Amino acid sequence: MARPERFELPTNWFEASYSIQLSYGRVDCGLYTHNPNGSLYSTMPPMKAFAAMLSVFLLPALFGLESLTAQVSSSVDQYILREMATKSIPGLSLAIIENGETILRSYGIRKTGSLESVDNNTVFEAASLSKPVFALLVLELADEGLIDLDRPIQEYVDADSQYGSNFFEDESHRLITPRIVLSHTSGLPNGGATPGRIFFTPGSEFAYSGTGFRYLAAAVEAVTRHSLDELLNEYIFTPLEMYNSSFTWREAFADSVAWGHDADGEVSREI
Repeated sequence: MARPERFELPTNWFEASYSIQLSYGRVDCGLYTHNPNGSLYSTMPPMKAFAAMLSVFLLPALFGLESLTAQVSSSVDQYILREMATKSIPGLSLAIIENGETILRSYGIRKTGSLESVDNNTVFEAASLSKPVFALLVLELADEGLIDLDRPIQEYVDADSQYGSNFFEDESHRLITPRIVLSHTSGLPNGGATPGRIFFTPGSEFAYSGTGFRYLAAAVEAVTRHSLDELLNEYIFTPLEMYNSSFTWREAFADSVAWGHDADGEVSREI
């Protein structure tokens, strides 16, 4: 397996980041713990943090510093519909927040070949946007003294668990701390055939790593003796009134979920 990819952020990384979310929608790189079906599932309306990210990433690029509310209808609709057509995007939801006011927009269909329209209650898999949500949980636990951001994660996990010492190929894993994982400098890969391999001295370089986040998630569950889903509900979703959000699949999502599609707009994964 090759070393994890390292790269320089382009100057237009805000637009590039949003373009990736538009083009690939549900992708298989989210935070997975005990959930075989995906990462963070959420509807747009209550997911204020996600909506705020969209308003920061997309709309300033379109309108500069001008008022968003006055231009949201026709200008945004025209732009989104054009992008959907050129990038083979079946459907999406958009939320804009300005001065405490939330404006919702929904476009397209939930599954290619169907007539099931995306609406404001459609559930999307947020994929790797689950990582900053999980990071917020870790910081909450750190504030309560349950997690030390600079203590080796190996001291938190159960020795006989999946992420015990036998998981790793060398002893450098003992240098990996929560702070290092959250900054993507652990040296662990982003999945793959050798998940326990460490490619460089932890803390010395940047390389995106989903494995590192799963490792930290295991430590969080070991320390608190609660599942990640339980913790997210207590610390994040309930306080923010994100009642339709979850880190595990719910059968209630089945009638409103958006299917996964590839870059060509074809269904890529069954629900």
